[in-house]
Amino acid sequence: MPYFTHEGHRLHYREQGSGRPLLILPGDTSSAAHHSGELAHFGDRYHSVSLDFRGTGRSDRIETWPADWWEICVEDTRRRWFATWAKGPPYSLAKAQEPPSR
Repeated sequence: MPYFTHEGHRLHYREQGSGRPLLILPGDTSSAAHHSGELAHFGDRYHSVSLDFRGTGRSDRIETWPADWWEICVEDTRRRWFATWAKGPPYSLAKAQEPPSR
């Protein structure tokens, strides 16, 4: 099973196919395991990847769920191609690009 490490957290991902990368993000706290159908479907045209966010699936557990969990997930996965059927990741990407309100 493939993993990568970011900021000291070991993150699990699944991948299939070759070509341009397409990252399929699970919604809320679900797992990449829920996207095997999407990986198979897009794998004939793309290098399809789905990851388990921090604290989910086969990725490292986290002790507490921070209020900015979605923003942390965005940082773990930024600068990639995205496909998603949940509102969380696109919302998080938009919020992460806004300047701080201080």
